[in-house]
Amino acid sequence: MSRNRPFIASDNVGRPCHCLECQAAEVTDKPIVRVPPDDFHPKARWLHGEELKAYWLARDRAMTALRAATGKSMPPPGGGLE
Repeated sequence: MSRNRPFIASDNVGRPCHCLECQAAEVTDKPIVRVPPDDFHPKARWLHGEELKAYWLARDRAMTALRAATGKSMPPPGGGLE
């Protein structure tokens, strides 16, 4: 993604995936998510399978805590622009 371009959340959220890894983790109903580079992966990458499952579990817990703390809900990834 270019630094001159504004961040668009939907650039980092894809359609649900039906690969074998995602099927095994039972996340074929969840959108895949692209994460930035880190110490182990030099390029941005799409999460699949168990990593995607862990992402969505952590996000759901964080959103539940946020709603409890603020009384407000947050939009889905991608801003709900499906």
